[in-house]
Amino acid sequence: MAECRIDVIYGADRFPYSRGILTRSLVDAGVPLEAAYRIANEIQDELVDEGPITSDALRDRAAARLRDELGEQAARTYLDRRSAPSRISLVSGSERIPFSKGILSRSITATGVQAERAYQVSREIEERLLRSHTPEVTRRELRRLAHGQIGRLCGQDAAERYLVWRSFALLERPLVIAIGGTTAAGKSTLAVELAHRLGITNVVGSDSIREIMRTMFSDDLLPLLHRSSYSAHESFTAPHRGGGDPVIEAFHEQVLRVSVGIRGMLRRAAAENEHMIIHGVHVLPEVLQPEKFPDLSVAMLVTAVTDEHQHQLRFIERERQTSARPAARYLEHFAAIRKIQDYILESCRRQGVPVIDNASTEVQAFAAVNFLTDFVRGLPDFRLAEI
Repeated sequence: MAECRIDVIYGADRFPYSRGILTRSLVDAGVPLEAAYRIANEIQDELVDEGPITSDALRDRAAARLRDELGEQAARTYLDRRSAPSRISLVSGSERIPFSKGILSRSITATGVQAERAYQVSREIEERLLRSHTPEVTRRELRRLAHGQIGRLCGQDAAERYLVWRSFALLERPLVIAIGGTTAAGKSTLAVELAHRLGITNVVGSDSIREIMRTMFSDDLLPLLHRSSYSAHESFTAPHRGGGDPVIEAFHEQVLRVSVGIRGMLRRAAAENEHMIIHGVHVLPEVLQPEKFPDLSVAMLVTAVTDEHQHQLRFIERERQTSARPAARYLEHFAAIRKIQDYILESCRRQGVPVIDNASTEVQAFAAVNFLTDFVRGLPDFRLAEI
């Protein structure tokens, strides 16, 4: 069954809900481990049906559970600990900001480390600084501490990946992460996960580009733009070249049209010197043509669901999450969706583009981070941050 990501909203940012992190924050406030785990698990079950929640609402919900089960003092201790300002300042030049375990945890997840372990690293660093009565720490000192602690808790490979992604800001050329794959292969989920881990705010879907283009060209003029990738062949009137499969020919023609907008987004990223993640079924290796964008570093990968039964289950799960995506519509076109995936995978084999099997969100994200770490490390403008 496909995993359901629950987002916790912090201002303009979103983080995936973590049962482990909530459990640890409750334990830190003196809640017994068994009770903390049960509360975090029950809240997770509720949020699966309810959807995204703000960080303040999540905090208040946890406090309400503590109040009901352990009394007012337990709830007050938890709330006081959650709202207490950091006693440690992070120094960057002349700027001083409160040290944040959450921000440090997010930077550590860029290594592929699970959120719970990243939080553990951050908490132990904070405790070490508090024990040493350190009122302030520079970014370089914090980077050194994190590198050492990650190495001890997660291994040297993870520690080296951390240094690579701390060097991310030193790149001279913007990084564009391009994620392709057929319908329900996990492209948007992976894009959001990588954006969260790497701190990239510019995330674009090719379906959004197609939607914009639809407003410019009528159904009569360009009917392919007004159809989904898997149903474009139903309005495809061009002759089939060499007796080719109409599903693939229509999809290819749609890709060619949407690619105009995709390349426009790449030009914008280059002009604004901004990192970007672009994802969608129309993101194909031969369409991106990264050699035409010397001012960008384009990393291309594709996500796929190789097991047909699991692929079908994903549509059922998506319908459960949102009624705007009825499973019957996708399952009716399932054969076409699988054909398109086969076509994309063949394109990847020809172009040497890596394919990640979407067994789970965590496994998928870890594989993507490993690939991207090697990609970034191999860039000519890469410089490793000092520790």
